[in-house]
Amino acid sequence: MIGNGLFTRRHQPREVLARLRGKRARLASACVLVSLSFCVPARGAKAGFAPIEGGQDVYRGGTNEIVVKPTWYNEQATTELDRAWNLHYYAYMQRHPNVKVRSRTYIQIKSGTGASWLAAWLMPIAAGNPPDIMPLFTGMVHSFARQGFIRPLDEYVGYDSNHNGIIDDDEARWQPWKQIPHHIRLACMHDGHVYALPRGGVTKGRPVVLVYRADLFRAMNLQPPRTWEQFIYCCQRLTQPKLKIQGAKTSMGRRGFWLINGAGIWYPWFYGAGGNVVMQQRTCLRDGTINRWKKEETRFLCKACGHPVTHDRDSNGQRIALESKWVAVFADPLPDGRNPAVEACNLYQTLRWRRWMPCGRCGEPINLAAEQERARRADCGRCSLAIDFDPDRDVIEGMVMIRMGMATATNRNEAFERGEVAMFAWYLSPEELGPMALRPEQIGITTIPTPGPDDIPWTMSAATYQAMTSTVEDKDKRDVLFDLLAAGVTSEPEMTRVRAAAGYYRFMTGQELREAGLEEYLDQVGPETARALDMANRFTRPDLFMEHSGQIGRALATHVFDLIFTDRHLDVEKALVKAQQIANRALQPVEQDRRVARWRWLAWLVVAALFAGFFAMAVYFTVTASRHYTVKSTPSPIDDRPRLGLRRLLMGPVLLLAPAVLSIFLWAYLPLLRGSVMAFQDYRILADSEWVGVDNFLKALLDSAFWYHLWNTFYYVLLVVLMGFAAPIVLALLLSEVPLGKYLFRTIFYLPAVMSPLVVVFLWVMMYHPTEQGFLNQLILSLDRLPAWARAATRIFYGAGLAWLVIALLRWVLRGQWERPIWRGAWGLVALAGVLLLGWTVVRPIIGNLMASIEYGHHPLSWLWAPWGVKAQHWLLDAKWAMPAVILPGVWGGAGPGCLIYLAALKSIPDDSYEAADIDGAGVRAKITNVTLPTLMPLIIINFVGAVIGAFHNVQQILVMTGGGPAGATQTLALDIWFEAFGYLNFGYSTALAWILGSMLIGFTLMQLRILRKVEFRRAGEN
Repeated sequence: MIGNGLFTRRHQPREVLARLRGKRARLASACVLVSLSFCVPARGAKAGFAPIEGGQDVYRGGTNEIVVKPTWYNEQATTELDRAWNLHYYAYMQRHPNVKVRSRTYIQIKSGTGASWLAAWLMPIAAGNPPDIMPLFTGMVHSFARQGFIRPLDEYVGYDSNHNGIIDDDEARWQPWKQIPHHIRLACMHDGHVYALPRGGVTKGRPVVLVYRADLFRAMNLQPPRTWEQFIYCCQRLTQPKLKIQGAKTSMGRRGFWLINGAGIWYPWFYGAGGNVVMQQRTCLRDGTINRWKKEETRFLCKACGHPVTHDRDSNGQRIALESKWVAVFADPLPDGRNPAVEACNLYQTLRWRRWMPCGRCGEPINLAAEQERARRADCGRCSLAIDFDPDRDVIEGMVMIRMGMATATNRNEAFERGEVAMFAWYLSPEELGPMALRPEQIGITTIPTPGPDDIPWTMSAATYQAMTSTVEDKDKRDVLFDLLAAGVTSEPEMTRVRAAAGYYRFMTGQELREAGLEEYLDQVGPETARALDMANRFTRPDLFMEHSGQIGRALATHVFDLIFTDRHLDVEKALVKAQQIANRALQPVEQDRRVARWRWLAWLVVAALFAGFFAMAVYFTVTASRHYTVKSTPSPIDDRPRLGLRRLLMGPVLLLAPAVLSIFLWAYLPLLRGSVMAFQDYRILADSEWVGVDNFLKALLDSAFWYHLWNTFYYVLLVVLMGFAAPIVLALLLSEVPLGKYLFRTIFYLPAVMSPLVVVFLWVMMYHPTEQGFLNQLILSLDRLPAWARAATRIFYGAGLAWLVIALLRWVLRGQWERPIWRGAWGLVALAGVLLLGWTVVRPIIGNLMASIEYGHHPLSWLWAPWGVKAQHWLLDAKWAMPAVILPGVWGGAGPGCLIYLAALKSIPDDSYEAADIDGAGVRAKITNVTLPTLMPLIIINFVGAVIGAFHNVQQILVMTGGGPAGATQTLALDIWFEAFGYLNFGYSTALAWILGSMLIGFTLMQLRILRKVEFRRAGEN
């Protein structure tokens, strides 16, 4: 009975009874209940199945057609790589003609974050139409298993009898499981069950390696770096900022290394220094010792007493398996006092900020100290040449090209092919490295350099996995799906041979080539590359595979790497400690947070008060509306005909409104009610959700990151209102007064709205390029390129205008000579403070130039024609400019359509009002403040409320342009909701955040309703 799939995946008796059909269901159910304990194996017990050898199909064949739709399958395979991935599908369909493998299409979302494709996969899962075979990356297996998306494979692979969290060799039923590396097995399992198998071709994982341009190294007479010191030296020698490269999107010359702010590529440098990102923590039940082990450990022996820390007893005395608590430890120093994370981050700081210059004679890099820059003189250590230099023209800052979110509009492979970057670190992947348009002798591969020559080049490897969807109930189809999953592992040598024949042997390890019988390719790879690849494959550690592992990388990227790239004087150790605290809060379950337990009672009182307040407001508005719109059925004294009853009188409107009411209830209020329940659950889409009460709300309110994101939200809304809401009004007033070319200007301002918003965003991303070659930076730096007389005239004009404005404001504020009293007192002081602040930002460099001229004995008026001293801005990479820079594209693209609405509203203002104002002697400003704006005020208020609510919800531009960076400067609550839901599958917590955000907007909605009740709507031109 076990063999037919009736008792699989720990079915409960009610699930078994639901499958029984026929007249004797009751008798069969009794037999099932009696025999259940004998038929169903205990959790982790061996089922007694016969072993499954490699290449042996579980599916025995049949006549019924079975259609399989994997996510990663292309029927129209056009490349050798695609054919290699499909090889086991082709072979299986030849063995079983009734099995048909078909391509599956799904919606693709293009954005700058990795959560975009995850959201595309979640949509068919939520709709109940998931693919039969789902692709997974490292760290996704645990999250998908917890959500109930994928089915356990224990019935095929084996059972974890000793409860150590992994299926050992003696527990495996599927024999190829024994050839899968230990760390890959851990990534495939969750809670003692196998949920996935490694995808064919990457069963050993893909290590991170250093890819370099071998031809450039030969031209510079350089050797592949093995230490950090050699690596920095190679980066400096290969960096040539003034080199003209054909086809480059921006004129940055050549940089030595491609540096990104992702944690995944930082881990190999960190591992090489001897660090650990996370560790497993368990408490020994015998002596209470808290033990920590590496993430790859499965033999948990107490370090004090040697007792196994693997099992515990529940309240009924039953033996249960202990689960590890994951703890982030990347900021902790080693026992010898070294801190690998600080050392690895200091390497990033050196690559990003070191100021140096090449020697004019020998080309050797000269690292400059602050004293040398002040003296403008340095000595070459190789040729002993004393060099006088100009810091602004000759000094090079950094030696890397930065990739940070979407802020660099350059593709890595394209930049590598053109020679814009000479090195980058990435996974040894034929899919990404193979298609580059370079000759084999131009590409070199080596291990990640280590801090010293004696350090072991530990690196990180990641693999892709495939899992069976949980919705497949047919036993034959499950057998077919497992055969296809298993064939992806057992057919790896055949896949390797196909890829090697296509020329991708350069990106394969020696172990792969030897297992496929392709030793002859090792000679073509070269001894140095073969040694490096074998070293990278040997000294490798798995990527983070525990649940919420992505939040560790997010904490590092946001609170460490973003700051390294934007702050020259960052305290790295302090930033690492903060990132570790945030990561541990993400890894810690809510129910184990002591702060949540302490304040849970108060949270229930607040929630009860909020719901009571919402109910009271709903009742109040209902009663008020019923009194205002009461239907009177009193008979008219003139017409003595019988009147319809109130019920019959309301029947017609009710029937007419029923479709609209049902539609609103279905698409608005029903999701709202369901979301109310989700906010109080640890919600899982397909698995059973757990009730957590108000813990999700408390987790948010007790998290300092929530309050920081809330402040960013209000700051974003404020800038949107100041920059985006007022721009259409001003533009409409200007266009209404243009004497000639009104239609021309309207067309010009409306043209940005014709373009796709995504095109507008990427256009501005290119203009925001954070180098001197960026469009906006070129405009700023053009001030220094002006002739001396033009700079002097500009300073004189600006100084005279600023002085006149300050004197006028002081006179108006002190004497009260403005026409309207609103500009007196506090408002005048605010305007004066704004003018002085704006003036100081420009006057400060003038004062600096004046003091420099006095110090060096130059002419007293030389500051007039001296350069302005402005520098290129980092824009999206700078926390000060990132938020305004994100908003500006939306203002530029939306001001045109918005101004047309206000232009139409201006037509409704009677000409008599302006004529009366002219008779009274009113000027332009008086007409605008006394006639135009009061008439447009209802429309302005309505649009204001809508703009504020829309700004609270807006997430598209931030997601595409910065992804919340740099250092969380553009991370708003709306973006946080998106990341928590679709990036980390925390649907309950994200719903709680949405409720908190929605509660803040209720006041704006009530204000809009009260305003709309007083507004009188008329058509334009109607008196």
